[in-house]
Amino acid sequence: MASILFERIYRAAAAGAGKSLKTLWLLAKIMVPTSLVMAVLGWSGAAKIISILLAPFMKLLGLPGEAAFAFISGILLTNYSAIAVMNSLSLSLRHVTILAFMSLTAHNLAVETAVMKSAGSSALKMALLRVGAAFFGAFILNLILPRSLETVVFSTAMDRASVAFLPMLGSWALSTTKLVGKLTVFVVGIMVIQSELEEFKILRALSAFLSPLMGVFGLPARA
Repeated sequence: MASILFERIYRAAAAGAGKSLKTLWLLAKIMVPTSLVMAVLGWSGAAKIISILLAPFMKLLGLPGEAAFAFISGILLTNYSAIAVMNSLSLSLRHVTILAFMSLTAHNLAVETAVMKSAGSSALKMALLRVGAAFFGAFILNLILPRSLETVVFSTAMDRASVAFLPMLGSWALSTTKLVGKLTVFVVGIMVIQSELEEFKILRALSAFLSPLMGVFGLPARA
């Protein structure tokens, strides 16, 4: 009996870990090039110039000028590219909270707007709505979030402009490897847990338990 149980646990864990590899590869394809671009921009000094130009506007949202890179990256690509950019900047917990809201509200606009257009929505109106909601929400968060969160450091950028190209590339590779390593632990853990829940039918029970709540939000029970 125990051997059968362990076999099911092992089989589910192996299946979850296998599925996570595809997800990790997808994330790596997005995050590694994005973080490399940011590293080169920082090394060349271009990022500093752009951040100075954007600083007055971003200040209204309680963000430093360079935070615009994370938001723009999320708009053009995905939330994962925004995470990669955030990891390369000097940001506090307050900054990241505001940026996370903005990226979750308006991300991957090209793809998702096309999907909404195919469903009958106006692409322009939906894009403007999401971007507008992101900025409005960020403005409100800047007003209500406690300033004490600025003392909590989320990430620290290296001064890449003062070093040669190859050492800069080495520091980028090290920081990116650490980021990918953290994501690997997180993604594999989540996928294994999900696989175990499915194997022992716990996920189905949770879905049934939460289905009334899904209905409140207008979502199907399987959501």
